[in-house]
Amino acid sequence: MNQLYDRIGVDYDYTRACDPIILSTIIELLKVPPNAKILDIGCGPGNYTVAMSNHGFRMWGLDISETMLQTARVKGPDVNWFSGNVNSIPLDSGIFDGCMCTLACHHFQNLQTAFHEVNRVINHGRFVILSCSHRQLRNYWLYKYFPNELELITTYMPDIDVIVDSLCSSGFRILRIDPYYIKSDVKDNFLGARFERPELYLEESFRNGMSIFANAAEAKSVEIGCAKLRADIESGEYHRYISEYRNRIGEYYFITTEKL
Repeated sequence: MNQLYDRIGVDYDYTRACDPIILSTIIELLKVPPNAKILDIGCGPGNYTVAMSNHGFRMWGLDISETMLQTARVKGPDVNWFSGNVNSIPLDSGIFDGCMCTLACHHFQNLQTAFHEVNRVINHGRFVILSCSHRQLRNYWLYKYFPNELELITTYMPDIDVIVDSLCSSGFRILRIDPYYIKSDVKDNFLGARFERPELYLEESFRNGMSIFANAAEAKSVEIGCAKLRADIESGEYHRYISEYRNRIGEYYFITTEKL
């Protein structure tokens, strides 16, 4: 997985950025005082890590991709960046007041081992995860055009019940699970975010900021999906489709836990 993100990390920031609503939600859910020590696991190029640091938190960012971390270090010289695997966090036990993970836990080789490690390095406090369920994926507007790609995600992305069970088995208590609904003004271009600008998904450079397109997707399948999307945009069918599209379960969810 580090090879994938070393490859796409070069242009990753072309599509990815910190969204202020997601950021404020994470801060609210963590419920930590100013100057708290927070670990961001799977931090990537550090967009959310640096934003948290700018809000006064003492931040550590952990990622397996050195390419991602090179970008992060430029943006956040005051953040403590570490290269390593979440299954064996290269940090002392009990040193953090909380932990966060945004759209990364599906890349962990072993959820329970990773969560045990997170539990080990937290002295008390909360662990907040942003991820999505299989049901949510199949409800994406994007599913109409790229069903094979989204189905492929479900083969390696742990569903919500698996994440919850792994958390509970690793010494965490579930406090709340909240759906997150993408708004048209979202700043972070993660999968499905730009429903109001579907033409962006016709650009390979834009799609490559999403791991499913950059790594596992079959070129022919993506080509067919793009052709269908392009035709719908040109005919006006896309506008009708998206105007009737309704999402009642959210595209993602926040899981808020605390160490027992």
